[in-house]
Amino acid sequence: MQLLLIHSDHFSWEAKDKALKDISDITEKFFSTKDSILVVFVSVEQSDEGSPAIISKKAVLAIIESANDIKEKNIMIYPFVHLITENPGKPQVARNILSKMLKGFEKKTEFTVYSSPFGYYKAFTLANKGHPLAERSKRITIDSVVEKEVPTDDEYSDKEDLTAIKAEEQSSAEFFILTQKGDLIKTSDYRFPKKEKQFKKFIKYETNKDRTSLEPPPHIALMKQLELVDYEQGTDPGNFRILPRGLVIKNAIEEYTKQMLIDYGAHIIESPLFYDFEHPALKKYLNRFPARQYVVESGHKNYFMRFSACFGQFLTLSQSTISYKNLPVKIFELAKSFRREQSGEISGLRRLRGFTMPDIHTVCSDIPMSKKAFREQYEMSLQMMNELELDIEVAFRVQKNFFDEHKDWILDMVKLSKKNCLLEIYEERYAYFILKFEFNFVDTQGKAAALSTVQIDVENGERFEIRYVDESGKEQYPYILHCSIPGSVERDIYALLEKASAQINKKEIPILPFWVSPVHTRLIPIGEKHLGYCQQLRKSLESINVRVEIDNRLGERVAKRIRAAELLWIPMLLVIGDKELDSNELTIRERGTEEYQKSKHDFVSELGRKLDRYPSIRLNHPPKLSDQIIFSRKQ
Repeated sequence: MQLLLIHSDHFSWEAKDKALKDISDITEKFFSTKDSILVVFVSVEQSDEGSPAIISKKAVLAIIESANDIKEKNIMIYPFVHLITENPGKPQVARNILSKMLKGFEKKTEFTVYSSPFGYYKAFTLANKGHPLAERSKRITIDSVVEKEVPTDDEYSDKEDLTAIKAEEQSSAEFFILTQKGDLIKTSDYRFPKKEKQFKKFIKYETNKDRTSLEPPPHIALMKQLELVDYEQGTDPGNFRILPRGLVIKNAIEEYTKQMLIDYGAHIIESPLFYDFEHPALKKYLNRFPARQYVVESGHKNYFMRFSACFGQFLTLSQSTISYKNLPVKIFELAKSFRREQSGEISGLRRLRGFTMPDIHTVCSDIPMSKKAFREQYEMSLQMMNELELDIEVAFRVQKNFFDEHKDWILDMVKLSKKNCLLEIYEERYAYFILKFEFNFVDTQGKAAALSTVQIDVENGERFEIRYVDESGKEQYPYILHCSIPGSVERDIYALLEKASAQINKKEIPILPFWVSPVHTRLIPIGEKHLGYCQQLRKSLESINVRVEIDNRLGERVAKRIRAAELLWIPMLLVIGDKELDSNELTIRERGTEEYQKSKHDFVSELGRKLDRYPSIRLNHPPKLSDQIIFSRKQ
């Protein structure tokens, strides 16, 4: 929303013709006052449509703030679409927001508030007072801050308007360290041993709540060097192009997660990317948990791009027949999601606007069933972090009465991680969950990013009318677990690269986990006569899911071709010459180790065992380097 505020000696308007066909007739077509007045020209934007209650509240607070600055008690609210040139709000939405604004002023009895009619062409006259604060403009967004005052719910018609964001701000929470021994120590009293350097950074990041990033994180340079991910100038910042090598990593993590959850008994679905703001359940959810959505216009309606899989999965479950015999029901989706983060918070693949969430929701009948599923998914998440070879920091966030009752159960999970954890205890529940955990990765800049998470939700079963039939034949609202085993897949890639950056800083050789490496092995034939052997070896390796490239650029020196492979962190290099053809013995250059020799049979068998439990992901580009194009790699 755009506001233009002018402090005027007097003001008048006269309504002329209708600007909109469906506007009702008005009886008062003229207004005039000789008293001083703050005239507020209001332009509603398309971006306001996802959170009309919040925008209207913030606009009222901003106007009151300005009126108090100039000690003015008379206010005119004047709809004026012409303050913006692109993406104005829909008329019906603008009218709704203006109506909420006027309702918000009703209990502000110290002000006299007028308004001009919406949807009419009008003439107006004013006399700008000309003092330093007589002309002001303001931009109102869901993220804008105008003052500390929080209006009470009864000032507005929608009782869901007290958002989780405001509730969190008002909630009383304390931070503790929960040790492996079960000791509960306030973070301010805890003494970090040297081995907990990363944990100390994590605690500082969490308690400071600073999410801005002033310098580009090192993974950005690495993602370009390795031809994994790059910026896309043709779209909104925070949305990236994933290149073939990066797509292999992404596909490997996604497929591993999917196979894990199929084995776990999940139902796999695919749901729409965008949803109706006015759907009753979704509207309640958005008012309670506002987020920064992308808005899609279709016909005469606006929709929001999903920022998680919750919407599609909840609506699917609400239309499903579920018996207590089916519980726990698990539903999973690889959800491409969108969240329009503030520009100052966007930071490479750590915090972006377009991302992929492997989301599973679990429908449970009661707390014991929820605890069992929570523990299972905690262990699966720990397995995923181990497979990605990431060093993580653990956080639990819990409502006090739940923690008091289930402390030993939570401590058992903390012990599984073999680490002390951050424990955030809040007196009253401010969101839909009573418990959640996160595995967090801390990068070289001291920034933390949540990866795996599980939450016990006690609200959305009822909000979305999800029911199951119990043993007595009665319908009941369930508990719902929200879980992402790896977290955002793009954020996993960020963590892998940031870990590699830390290795580089320590003068170590950076390397990715073998199973997610874009290429496992590169074959380098010395001459033309060695190409056929390379082709045969490639086929043998591909049959056991090994990703193989052949550097057939025979015009280049072998040393240069080896160096090119090392720049891409390819874990295994094989130079194929006469000796290999004659002896069938292979010399393997394994990244980070000394050269060693193996027979062709033993080498193929070893790689087969190495990849046996991982998904089969093929190359996303031609295997011969002469057929590959250059994306962002510098030669």
